[in-house]
Amino acid sequence: MGFTHHELGNYKQALNIYRKALAVTPTAADVKYVVAALQGQHPAPARAPASYIAFLFDLEARRSAYYEWAGESWPPSESNLFHEVHGLIFTGVEKVMRSLVEDVMGVSGDAGDCWLDVLDLGCGRGGAGHEFRGLANRLTGIDLSKLAIEQATQPGLYDELKHGDLLVALQSFLPESMDLLIACDSIPYFGDLSEIMQLIFSILRSGGVASITLDEFANTDPNSQFELGFTGRWSHTPSYVEALAETTGLAIARKQAVTGKTHFVRPAPAQIYRRDDPLTHRSIVYVLQKP
Repeated sequence: MGFTHHELGNYKQALNIYRKALAVTPTAADVKYVVAALQGQHPAPARAPASYIAFLFDLEARRSAYYEWAGESWPPSESNLFHEVHGLIFTGVEKVMRSLVEDVMGVSGDAGDCWLDVLDLGCGRGGAGHEFRGLANRLTGIDLSKLAIEQATQPGLYDELKHGDLLVALQSFLPESMDLLIACDSIPYFGDLSEIMQLIFSILRSGGVASITLDEFANTDPNSQFELGFTGRWSHTPSYVEALAETTGLAIARKQAVTGKTHFVRPAPAQIYRRDDPLTHRSIVYVLQKP
């Protein structure tokens, strides 16, 4: 019942039900995370539970597959509501990522420069895979959603697909085993990015590149560099990302903002409402390069 209210944007009712559920089962990681996100809890959990991410993107994959089977598009009202509630509001990002990567690495998928070993973190149904296939000698995709992976198995797209958590997957790769790492809409489910950055540095070859997207946290307080939003996604200040990249040994070769719109805002903890006119939010595409 709480999830139903949540999906409809009835945040007050959803939060009340989630709190009651948490009182009964205080160890329920998914519910604890959603409550923290909706009420703006500090300190918040360090990251989204793997089970939460898997459930969310299984749901998106299931709905997308249904409408494709029916030969229809998502009804605009349903699609917009689902994506706004969960912060999935940035479109066309994969093309921006590819353009920036090609510029930094001096390659072109259209020209047949398909020599890169590429890792797609949070590959989903293959949106980024379609953009980067032309650059890849070998393309490996990893995702927590089993349903999304099943839908990404079309012939010729990925050479290998793995079901698993982003951090666990990164830890499983040999050092200097990848030329290119892409992470479109997958890292915003983590707060502190120190471990992720270190793992990215480890698996990239010299001159290798990582292209990642992060929701922008427009905050000037140096003591608050990332924040868990009511969408269940974390936002990060550019200064935090830039400083962390430098500390890790990665150079920021390019960055570009993309925008999306949402009607939902949280002006104060646990107070979420829908505006008539949408607000613009920014996600930053970072291209990080290993010397």
